[in-house]
Amino acid sequence: MREYLQRMAASFGGGPSPLDLMHPDVRVTLPGTSVISCSTTGKDRYLERATAIGPRLDHKVGLTLAVEHIIEEGNTVAVFAKGRAEGTYGLPYNNDYFFLFRTEGNFIIDIFEWCDLSLIQTALFGESILTCGKEA
Repeated sequence: MREYLQRMAASFGGGPSPLDLMHPDVRVTLPGTSVISCSTTGKDRYLERATAIGPRLDHKVGLTLAVEHIIEEGNTVAVFAKGRAEGTYGLPYNNDYFFLFRTEGNFIIDIFEWCDLSLIQTALFGESILTCGKEA
């Protein structure tokens, strides 16, 4: 699993799809209260949510995802990655991600994703929000 995630990240944007590893009934959680926070079950439902973000990225700039750390223990894989992109509002979308994958056999059955949700709302949805007493 670790090697596959490394290859996938190395070729992000044109290589192997994480969908290839997802169980049809994968559980995906992006905790929080933002417009994209969710807890959903099923590869198809996940794909619907993920493709809703695509049009909010500036495709001339592209999206890169650089894996910094991978830790694997038994059927659990933790991944820390840095994403770099630009939203269609012209704002940088440079987010840090922590993914926790749980596997069964050759499939990912659970995904927890943590990232800066405020950044998503400002760079990708053009919302003005307050963070630590100042406007983001």
